[in-house]
Amino acid sequence: EREWRYVIDSFPAYSSEALQAREDLSMWLHDRLRHLEAAELLNQMNEDIQEGLQKLKKGKRNRDWHNRLKLFNSRIKALDARKEFFYACHEESQGEFAAQRSHLDKAIEHFEFDADVLIAMYHLQGADEAYRKKTAQHIDRVSKILLKQIQEYPDAASLCNHWAWLAANTQGDIKQALAYSQRSLELRPNEASFLDTLARCHYANDDLEKALQYQQKAVEM
Repeated sequence: EREWRYVIDSFPAYSSEALQAREDLSMWLHDRLRHLEAAELLNQMNEDIQEGLQKLKKGKRNRDWHNRLKLFNSRIKALDARKEFFYACHEESQGEFAAQRSHLDKAIEHFEFDADVLIAMYHLQGADEAYRKKTAQHIDRVSKILLKQIQEYPDAASLCNHWAWLAANTQGDIKQALAYSQRSLELRPNEASFLDTLARCHYANDDLEKALQYQQKAVEM
């Protein structure tokens, strides 16, 4: 945690180094159930970027700033979605499901392709039929886009893993999810996060023994 915060403090907020450090640290905090801290870390990012923008407008690096902003625009949107997702996780831990829903709605507006956001929407407690229908439409749209990308880039392991994780946790074809998960590991063997997905796919296919086997391997790695 100290190393990541050092990088965040040492580089401009819009730099690839600072963005990567914020992303890594926020996930590290989230994995330890420190959801609010994770969200606040990414929330501060926006303030720091705006402050940096104002400084660059006064200097000679205005063009450099806009080039960087264009380059990282989609990444910043994805991190904004993550921020709202972490806030949603915090609200869920407090039993505040209406507030959780509000943050999830903001997250999906920022970036529709965050599988964890879609999964959280799918499992949201107290959701009415209209909300469930809207969520199903989001998932279906993202799933089709990912499938098209997989067809175009069959050796993209992250795309296979992304689709498998989303499908195995929501409404997708769980047998196809298992196949894509296995494919991702053929392309990138022993990737811990992919093994986590494989475990989930086996669980979704009612194979608890293999689910436990691969989950344990993921944890060990």
